[in-house]
Amino acid sequence: MGLYVNGTYSKPCILLCLKSIREACDEYETGIDCGIQTTIVHELGHAIQQARDEEFDEDEAEEFAYQYEYGLFPLTLLEKEKVHGKEKIT
Repeated sequence: MGLYVNGTYSKPCILLCLKSIREACDEYETGIDCGIQTTIVHELGHAIQQARDEEFDEDEAEEFAYQYEYGLFPLTLLEKEKVHGKEKIT
């Protein structure tokens, strides 16, 4: 449904397949706007992981999108202490 372009974490580039998102939204009976937002946030999770020199973790990115969607703050992916040796980004 979405693809984070590896190496673009400072200015994340995300590709979306609207056909796949529409199909998932139909299957889960949710609006296209929710599907697009969730996909973008999930892929932004991968940009955060890369900024921290971490391996991509689909479960962590999915949890990040879920927390964002349902307003569960703080977002655990953003709570980690350092990004490239700098203070946390929250």
